[in-house]
Amino acid sequence: MDSKAKKKSNQGNLPTVPLTKTAIVSAASRLIDQGGAKEFSMRSLATAMGVYPAALYWHVGDRSQLLAAVGSRWMRGVVPPAMPDDWETWTRELSRRYRAACHRHPNIARLIGSEILNEQGGLAIAEAIIAHLVAAGVPESEIVDSYNSVTGSVVGFVSLELAQLAEKDNPDWAANTAAQLAGLDPRRYPNLVRYMDRLADRAFSLRWTTGADKPFDESYEYLVDRLIDGIKSRVIRGPKQ
Repeated sequence: MDSKAKKKSNQGNLPTVPLTKTAIVSAASRLIDQGGAKEFSMRSLATAMGVYPAALYWHVGDRSQLLAAVGSRWMRGVVPPAMPDDWETWTRELSRRYRAACHRHPNIARLIGSEILNEQGGLAIAEAIIAHLVAAGVPESEIVDSYNSVTGSVVGFVSLELAQLAEKDNPDWAANTAAQLAGLDPRRYPNLVRYMDRLADRAFSLRWTTGADKPFDESYEYLVDRLIDGIKSRVIRGPKQ
């Protein structure tokens, strides 16, 4: 190999777009959308963009910093306009927007639910939730617990709803799971057997279809209603002793 060819091979391909943080985050989002976070790496992103991994690190930092930026970009538009005089409507709207964003981009949603991501832009949701809890009249002593309850319930529900099926590539897995649930011993599982016609493939741990294909709409609305009821009850009863 002559010196010119060697030099060219060491440079890699030129990126198809100018290498900026915005371009890198957009490309990373597309890769995660297509293949999921588990298959995502700085090397796979560099290959897709036609650059060396070191160039990515210079613009966006390490993998965790890049994923935080992906999460922050994905959250844009999730937070509704402030409604300090109607915190119930705001909480419902936030919950619905968050879940809708998750269903549009389930692989990114799985990332958000499985990794601790810290990015300045992502703090907007936390700030808005706490502001509306304060507006609702939640006692200061219960702000942390209330915030964790709202965030954990909403994020946790959607993360479970969109969880990938472990045997999704096994063509017989759905039929085998359905048969297993239909054949449960009523002496050991009396309640599951009693309600199985309602539970089968419509409840966590008792399904063979992911929530991306069969969403739990009514259960999610039920959860949000109970969250709001719980916050209102704490406001009426006052701080816990």
